[in-house]
Amino acid sequence: MEYFGLEIYDGMPLKQVNIDINVSLQEQWYLLTQDICCINYNVHDELMFSVDVGYYPSAIITATSHFKVVVIEGPYTDGGVFF
Repeated sequence: MEYFGLEIYDGMPLKQVNIDINVSLQEQWYLLTQDICCINYNVHDELMFSVDVGYYPSAIITATSHFKVVVIEGPYTDGGVFF
């Protein structure tokens, strides 16, 4: 499955990404939040993890602002941060 230009294979997006890749981030600053996207993965009912993407600090573009990708072990709401 391709989602927002990324191949996510068997993942299930939990939130729709609203950022337009054809528009600069400065023009979409209000979409840069700590909860941009989360994708849940369940591999053969044995391996469960989530990939969460956020922007810190929310809606502020500075030289120190950054995107953060976190891998969460287990279901998104129940698991601990793996990476």
